[in-house]
Amino acid sequence: MKAYRLSAPEGAPNLRIRKPKERKPSAEARREREAPAYLEKIRKLPCCIPSCNERAPSHAHHLKCTRERGIGKKSPNRWAIPLCYECHINGVERIGSRREAAWFRERGILCLDLAAALFANSHSLKAMMNVLKMHREKSRLEG
Repeated sequence: MKAYRLSAPEGAPNLRIRKPKERKPSAEARREREAPAYLEKIRKLPCCIPSCNERAPSHAHHLKCTRERGIGKKSPNRWAIPLCYECHINGVERIGSRREAAWFRERGILCLDLAAALFANSHSLKAMMNVLKMHREKSRLEG
């Protein structure tokens, strides 16, 4: 039986030592690191549904109709909008992802436009409140 040498000869590089691979942060960790303060601001806003009169705090609903999510993963934080418990859990979460945009349209909300406007004005809670107020008024006038 032959004996094999496990270490490199003197002066030669040891090719058997592997460097540990750096693990990439998970999508969840990247999303939470991306904008944790933004979600806190979303939760301080009242529900975005015009017919709902629930005040803050609200839930941050991550839109599913953005096409930026995978199986078992949420959309990025920039697609979060404020919803009260009733509208969130007993409303949009019950109808499923395929009918999500239609559910918002039935209530006079253009959910992608609202989420984009809120994220664009995320520098200030007051600016986000004004965006939400204008969006709710616009949907009341059209409805």
